[in-house]
Amino acid sequence: MDAVAIQRVLDEIGLTAPQNIDRPDLADDIDIAVMHFKLAGEFGRRSPWKQRRDYEVRFSKAAHKLKALLHDEHAEWLFFEVGDAYYRRSNSEGYDPSASFGRLRDDIRRLTEAIEADLQKSERNGLSGGRKRDFLKSEYSPFTRLVGEFLAKVYQKHIGKTPSISRSRDGTPNGPYFRFVMIVLELEQITHNGKSYTAESIASAFRDAKS
Repeated sequence: MDAVAIQRVLDEIGLTAPQNIDRPDLADDIDIAVMHFKLAGEFGRRSPWKQRRDYEVRFSKAAHKLKALLHDEHAEWLFFEVGDAYYRRSNSEGYDPSASFGRLRDDIRRLTEAIEADLQKSERNGLSGGRKRDFLKSEYSPFTRLVGEFLAKVYQKHIGKTPSISRSRDGTPNGPYFRFVMIVLELEQITHNGKSYTAESIASAFRDAKS
């Protein structure tokens, strides 16, 4: 989100926006919130991404057990036999039968560590793991999380006020945070089946996230 877009966001919020706001940081945080919204959709329960992540978790557990078996007293004999056949078929350069066990063991170790590192990275980014409302297990829809969680945190951090949605005299949703969400949706072109989210859908998402 560029400087012009950020100015539009602040104009929509009105006087509640502090004058010393860090605009580049606000822009980055809005972009991250939108990215999290998109990831939440990609990692939904029926998403192939979730199925792939589940497979990676299962594979990691199996590989971890295999890595532990490498230290068994019978491992050297087995992996010498298996490694010898494997590396002969692969026609690897510099093939050395006596080194086949160590080479295969190191390959398995590196593969396992690479998968475990990827899973740990996902944990840090909130894409998997045991947190109650992570991307894979959240009980809320991606849009509900965008309105009630991702953008709410951005607003709280930069505007310094608790996000809330009020009602105008005619009953329509209103308020600085509501206008903040509306302008972000417009600027980021976030729609539902090609149509803009209604005011009531935004208010409903915020209410559901806080219930």
